[in-house]
Amino acid sequence: MRELEAIEIGVDQLLGEAHLLAQDGWRLVTITCARSEDGCEVIYHFDKDLKLKHLRLQLALEQEVPSIMPIFFPAYLAENEAMNLYGLRVTGLNIDYGGRLFTTAEAPRHPMARPAGARGEE
Repeated sequence: MRELEAIEIGVDQLLGEAHLLAQDGWRLVTITCARSEDGCEVIYHFDKDLKLKHLRLQLALEQEVPSIMPIFFPAYLAENEAMNLYGLRVTGLNIDYGGRLFTTAEAPRHPMARPAGARGEE
């Protein structure tokens, strides 16, 4: 089984890399997010001709990431999901559900934001 091959980029490179992929005919598949004790890992998954390419960001907890929605419109769903479930901070998101895409006002904020193996409430 082949491991995930991802290109490590910085936040300042995200929009440029996404733009290049869009120009080359790649499509956004999804965005995944995982929290750790000291930050967040975000992976953007793209597809072209049955090949996958991944852009990987390592973020500090307080760090923001720009929305790629202006380049890949469907990104607004995955970005809202990551904001809602993991507390990812996305800027420039034109369709913003305010952190409540999947949860109600009574639900805990960012239910998946605890690091792997953590227990208890925030």
